[in-house]
Amino acid sequence: MSALIKLPCILAVSVALHVAHTSPSKSPSTEHTTIDGMFERVVQCGTSIIKLVKGIFWAIGVAEMAAIIVTMFQSSEIDPRIASALIKTGNAEDLYLTPLSTMGAMLVVTGALVRWKCYRTLKSLFTFEVSIRKDHTLVTSWPYSVVRHPGYSGMLAVHIGMYCWCGSRGSWLRESGILDTVGGKAVVICFATLEMGVLGGLLTRMPIEDAALKKEFGLQWDEWAQKVPYALIPSVY
Repeated sequence: MSALIKLPCILAVSVALHVAHTSPSKSPSTEHTTIDGMFERVVQCGTSIIKLVKGIFWAIGVAEMAAIIVTMFQSSEIDPRIASALIKTGNAEDLYLTPLSTMGAMLVVTGALVRWKCYRTLKSLFTFEVSIRKDHTLVTSWPYSVVRHPGYSGMLAVHIGMYCWCGSRGSWLRESGILDTVGGKAVVICFATLEMGVLGGLLTRMPIEDAALKKEFGLQWDEWAQKVPYALIPSVY
């Protein structure tokens, strides 16, 4: 029964991860001023990487949901080897929620909702590339009245939540047996390193974005920064 309860959580986390990693706008055209930098060049060439990342998220989610459904509703028509391939014990009850994974799911969904709200607030101004458009305006309404970079706050929550969700006991990643193989460990390490690199690159962008907006809007930005002194976490940073 605990495994069945996990099904909607898996779907919610998978959708949230997809939303958090999907740009709501097209890349800026050449007529817009794009801020240059090593990470920016990677982002501009990284459409395929982002698609791969989202594909991995969905693959893990679908594999876990399939493992629960197949192992809980086994019949004589289903080859037992299928269940064993999805989870090493063949028992769906090994895929369960823990306090850590529940907290992780809440962080992922909350972070994705924050990013979705940022998409809705900035509309076409929200791009994965740092750029200044000809018709650019300084948006200071919620959630930009709480911190200056709420989109990154949301992504930070998503990443922390993702590691809690995937790394806790009862997760498909830990119970499937994939980490018992050298290849599985290598893939997970590479993916975790990639995601940490993405998060680190995003966080180093904040002073770059602040400098670009300050240059573009001058006193208007200074007044906003005085009212909203925290970049990422209210009352902390």
